[in-house]
Amino acid sequence: INEMISIWKNNPMYNPQIFRSEVVTSSEKKYLLSRMSPNITYEQMDYMDKTFSFSSSKNTDVQLAWYLIAIRNKYAPANKWIAQYLRENGRMWHIIPLYKELLKTPEGKKRAEEIYKLARPNYHPMTYTALDKILK
Repeated sequence: INEMISIWKNNPMYNPQIFRSEVVTSSEKKYLLSRMSPNITYEQMDYMDKTFSFSSSKNTDVQLAWYLIAIRNKYAPANKWIAQYLRENGRMWHIIPLYKELLKTPEGKKRAEEIYKLARPNYHPMTYTALDKILK
């Protein structure tokens, strides 16, 4: 996987379909995401999402890793999935990093506040107490 990531990083138009046979399990996907550059192009994001369906993944660890990258790189196709994830997942260690990442930009802050308004009633009191402080 490391060799393929290196090739891909040095050639932005490299087709990541080559990863498909090497990256199969959730652990391999998480590893791949952990080795990706934090700042990648829209085209690279789109290739990776189409290859692995990261945005619609059902694995919360893969989702968290991908959504952090998507927020940093303003990858709009993941927005609806991020909102759904934040509304449906109440685990602090999975949602607080996403809210914090969203708060780094004015448009992200607006999205975070909109999502939180809908999601807050479903969160555990410990979760919404922590998020109330972060989002104030």
